[in-house]
Order: sequence, then structure tokens, then C-alpha cells
Amino acid sequence: MTDTGAFIMDSWNGVFIENGGFFPVIIKHNNCAYVFCRTNAGHLGRFGRIEVLISSNGLDWYPRGIIQKDNSDVRNPSVFIFSDGEMLVSAYKYNVYNQKGIASPSELSTPGNLELLLFSSNDDGKTWLEEKNTFEAVFKEIGNASPHGQMLYYNQKLLMPVYNKTGAFLLSSIDKGKNWEVFCQIAKDKLEPSVTVTQDNELLAVLRANIKSPDGSVSYISRFTDNEWTMPVIITEAMQHPANLLTLSNGQILLTYSDRKPEQQRILVKNSSDIGQTWSEPLQITKTFQNCDFGYPSSIELEEGVILTVFYANLVTPPYFYFGNPDYYETLFANGYYCRYQLNELRSNIPAVNADCG
Repeated sequence: MTDTGAFIMDSWNGVFIENGGFFPVIIKHNNCAYVFCRTNAGHLGRFGRIEVLISSNGLDWYPRGIIQKDNSDVRNPSVFIFSDGEMLVSAYKYNVYNQKGIASPSELSTPGNLELLLFSSNDDGKTWLEEKNTFEAVFKEIGNASPHGQMLYYNQKLLMPVYNKTGAFLLSSIDKGKNWEVFCQIAKDKLEPSVTVTQDNELLAVLRANIKSPDGSVSYISRFTDNEWTMPVIITEAMQHPANLLTLSNGQILLTYSDRKPEQQRILVKNSSDIGQTWSEPLQITKTFQNCDFGYPSSIELEEGVILTVFYANLVTPPYFYFGNPDYYETLFANGYYCRYQLNELRSNIPAVNADCG
């Protein structure tokens, strides 16, 4: 892949996949980076699938495998890789399109059109098997829910962040994903949770505001202590969402989030040395985009102090994103981007380079 230029010291920015890359989730395993992202359709659209890519250095990317379910629209991956190499990917089946391929809200209530799915691989992501009937207890308790981001291991339980119209939750499994139950509700009326285990073995979550929130589209932070979550506190400005949390090897917490203001779209980071009590000033790690469907960053620590972040930018202006435009759904406009940088070399005066996607 061709680098697009350095924006901070010891930093590389580039494309990890063209014509795809929506909602990427990055995971580290055996010193390699794996990205799981939506391809084969637009932000909305029939025939979406999850594609797996691999890199040893965060700069050169190679296709690994594809996860799909018949002709269903599959989206929103959540990922975990066990120490023995077994991979789990949860995704959301979103078959809400009419015969013309237009997303139709009336299809949301049709049984079977929305479904939480689980897939496993034992050959490093090359082939995938769908696991059946693993979410029956979850559906009975909270109904349908979409997964989001990286799964995590906590107190001998595998946890998966999910959300629906009632709020954000963690699901748990003690048998490598064969059966799941609701572990807890993180917060009501919040979306797209990202959760990390701190150095003190506590949980920290960042959440997106509900679209109708009076605070605007901000991100919130919440901490799980004494078996309950603290009241979510605003941590970003309006139009800065969704966000990703990562516990670094030195114990610090890294917050990576999207600034989605149409005139200035970029990926920002903050870090905390006191488990999320206070945060550094935000720093920009990518070039500046404009007028894109943009964001959804996911980060890993590739090696000590070296961070690798992936996100997407869709080359269509926001009005085409909404329900009702068939030209949008059937066309591929997104690219998946990466940024690899040295954390201790961050600078606040990063030059912005415009890349107008409109």
C-alpha cells in the first residue's frame, strides 16, 4: 500500500482496503494485526459481509478470509482471538431492504430480519463456521442487539459489548462463546460501547449518545466499580463519536475517537494515567477529511508505545447516507484507512491536510 504522508513524527497513514472497510475492528494476535470490516456494500445495503485482513507491521495488508450468511446483509463485527488461535466474530444480520434494495423501516419488525450471529474459525481466519442458538437467553432478556468492537476477557468470562434501542450492554460467556447471557447493562439510552479492562482489573466503557440526546452526539465515559456502573460523564465535544478504549502496556488508557464535524473530520486521541479520572488534551493523528461518512476508529498497541489505528471514510457526502436513496446502497464508496504512530512522539501542532470527500 502507498503511504499518504507523515502527519506526526514516526507516523504512517495509508489505506488497508479499498472499496470497503466500514466499522473496522482491529485485534492483535501472535504479533500480527487482524482487521475485521464490512465490505461488498455501502454503509447500508444488501449483501454486506465481513472481510478479514492481516498485517505483520501495520503497513502492508493482505486478505485472509470472508464471513457471510447467504445473501443477508452482515455488519457490525465484534471480535476475539483466544490464545490457542481460535477466532470468534459476532455480527448483525440486518435484512431490512425492500425489493429495490432500499432500507425500509417497516422491515425492522419482520421476524428473522434482525439477528445476532456468531462465527468461529480454527485456521487463522481463512474459513468460518456459523455457531447456532448461542444467543437464545440474550434474546429472551433484551431482544435483538447489535455487537460493537473488541470483545474482552474479564474474571474468567468472555465479554461482548452490544447495544439496542434501550441501551448498551455486556454479554458474557464461560464456554468460549457456545452460550451467552446478559452480564450487565452499562447504561440506558446509549449506543456503540467500547470497553477495556484496566490495570487494576476494573472495567471502563466509552459510549455514544443516543441520536436524540439533548447533549448532542457526544461520547460518554463510565466506570464499573463495586459491581455497578458509574453515571456516564461527557468526555468529548458534540459530533465526536464513536470512540474506542485501549489499555496500554504501561497501564495508561488510550481514548481514540472520531471528530465527525462535516467541515473538519479527523481521528483524535487522549490518554489517561489515572484510569479515566482525567485526560490529556486531544491530539490529531490523521489528516483532515471533509464531508464524509467517516470514523469508527479501533486501536491496538502493535508493540510497546507503537499504536495502530484503523477507521473508514466513505466518499459520499452525508445526505446520501440516509434511508431512501437506492444509488447509495448498491455502490461501494468507502476506503479503510490506517494510522501507525509512536505514542510518545505525539505533537499538538500537527499540520492538517485537507482531503475533501464531497
